[in-house]
Amino acid sequence: MTDLAQLPQPILDHRPAWIDLYWRAWAAFDPSLGWDPTHLADSLRVSADDANLLDRHEAAQVQLDAWCARFPPPHAPPPDLAPQVAALLLAHVIGVQLSKVDAPDGHVRQILWHLREPVPVGIHNLTWDDYTISLLADHPKGGGLVVNINSPVALLLEIITPHTTFVEFAAPGPQTLTLTVLDRTDVQTNSGTPSIML
Repeated sequence: MTDLAQLPQPILDHRPAWIDLYWRAWAAFDPSLGWDPTHLADSLRVSADDANLLDRHEAAQVQLDAWCARFPPPHAPPPDLAPQVAALLLAHVIGVQLSKVDAPDGHVRQILWHLREPVPVGIHNLTWDDYTISLLADHPKGGGLVVNINSPVALLLEIITPHTTFVEFAAPGPQTLTLTVLDRTDVQTNSGTPSIML
C-alpha cells in the first residue's frame, strides 16, 4: 500500500478509466518491491537520445486500454503494475517530460509538454528533486491555450501541440500563461508548422 497523497495527480477528464487504473494500481502497489513512488520524476526524464519516446503516445493508449480491460474494478491490478501505468500515463499520454539544460549559471529545468489529449489535461503535485510542480492546460473562453503553472523554481516550458510549439520562460511561483498564435509577433514556420520561439 502506498501513501496516495504523495503521488502526482494526473488530470485527464475524458479518460476516467485510465485515471481510475492509476489510483487502483498505486493502492495495490507493494513498496517492498524496491521501487519508490517518489522516483516518478526519473521515469519522465528525457535526453536527446530519447527522442523516440515522443512517438509512443498511441502505443501507451493501447496498453492502458488493455490493462483496464484485464483489471476492471473490483479486480486489483498486480502489485508491481503502478510504476508502468504511471510512466505511460504521465510521460506518453499526458505528455510531460523533464530535462535539465546547461546554462552559464548552472542547469535550467526544462519541461517538454506534448499536448495531444483534449484539455483540461495536466499533473498536480509532481515531485522533481526537492520541488513540487503543478501544470494544467485548458481552453480560455476567448480561444488559444491557457497553461496554469505552479513551481518554486524557474522553468523553461516547451509546449508542443499538433500545430504549434510554444516556448516560454516561467518564473517561480503560480502563474497563468495565455498562449495564442494570433497576437504573437514571434511566429516562425518550420516545415509547414508554426512555431512560437522565445
